[in-house]
Amino acid sequence: MKDKVFLDTNVIVYAHDRSSGEKHAVAKAIMEYLWETSKGVTSVQVLQEFFVCVTQKIKKPLVLKNARAILEYLSSWDVVVNDKYITLKAIDLQERYRFSFWDSLVIQAAIQSQSRLLFSEDLRSGQVIKSLKIIEVNPMCCPKCQAEMRIIAFITDYAVVDRIIRHLKLTFMAERPPPPRMAYQEFLMDSETGADYLS
Repeated sequence: MKDKVFLDTNVIVYAHDRSSGEKHAVAKAIMEYLWETSKGVTSVQVLQEFFVCVTQKIKKPLVLKNARAILEYLSSWDVVVNDKYITLKAIDLQERYRFSFWDSLVIQAAIQSQSRLLFSEDLRSGQVIKSLKIIEVNPMCCPKCQAEMRIIAFITDYAVVDRIIRHLKLTFMAERPPPPRMAYQEFLMDSETGADYLS
């Protein structure tokens, strides 16, 4: 699972929550890129949290069958199962870095999967824990000065995105072909147009 990108719950929720404004657009772009490049990694914990959030906590909750269908597609990614080893290592992370226990589980799952990056809104950007770099996904806040920002453009050309990643010295290589993504792409497109995910 080398050179993978681990997504925390909030990024996946924003990708499916039309009411989250610019966060929806950024998260959707991240998800599309990870589907295209087969680099996405998550954990059972993240999938469980996603299900609860999109069926109970967002402004327009998804019906259960739609949320379940999204989980099925996300399950084609590399999914880390939090076992006793990961749980004990998460406690060590909590003690050393003072993260919450739940954030420590996410971080340890990302480390266990050998992901290079962890995208999250809840963790401070730029931290490196073992070989994992945390990237804060908050389009409303400048990572350097914390000033409010707004999105003026998206780069959707994957060749350009790859050049930027190489420039930042973040090397990635897809280890397997992407999963069938047509239906998942329809979920993302429908969320943009305001349509229901499934009829």
